[in-house]
Amino acid sequence: MSYRIFFTLLVMLFVAPGLARAQSRTEEHKFETGVVFTVLDLRDVTGGKSGALGVRFTYNFHEYAAFDSELAHYPENSSGNYGETQGLFGIKAGKRFGKAPVGLFVKARPGFVKLGNDVTRYNPAFEAMRLALDLGGVLELYPSERTIVRVDYGDTLIALGDASINSATRPPRRLGTTHNTQASIGFGFRF
Repeated sequence: MSYRIFFTLLVMLFVAPGLARAQSRTEEHKFETGVVFTVLDLRDVTGGKSGALGVRFTYNFHEYAAFDSELAHYPENSSGNYGETQGLFGIKAGKRFGKAPVGLFVKARPGFVKLGNDVTRYNPAFEAMRLALDLGGVLELYPSERTIVRVDYGDTLIALGDASINSATRPPRRLGTTHNTQASIGFGFRF
């Protein structure tokens, strides 16, 4: 009987601190916040692609899943092009690999896109905010305990419905739901 107690205490002495450290690491990094540079290819809609600056916030509510949000604005240039605003809010799920400071995830983030002046000037039907869905993958690198570099790549679906694009070079066409490649890189802090 005393051997069992001794063995149990010995296991607790060596295993429990490791479990506590593992638990405190996930507890320590429940929140992530940072900046992002993103490029959304809207060539089918606006005829171009543009870059945006934005902010990102993530809440890790489980070891393998998180609430992930991003808000970005594509600045309008001097000729009045661009000016889109995008907000995405959804789930990021995957795994962080402890020995290699890397995480691999998939994401599904519904949200909205508000198209800019260059589109709405010639196509009044685009003035409304449009529903969007960002589907893709995420690669995270952890240069230190509290920092994160994140690379995203995916397809952003935008529901344009019955809106049609008017162009001098092509006949008007109904857009429906468009598939738009989106890539981004960001830097943030974990706390």
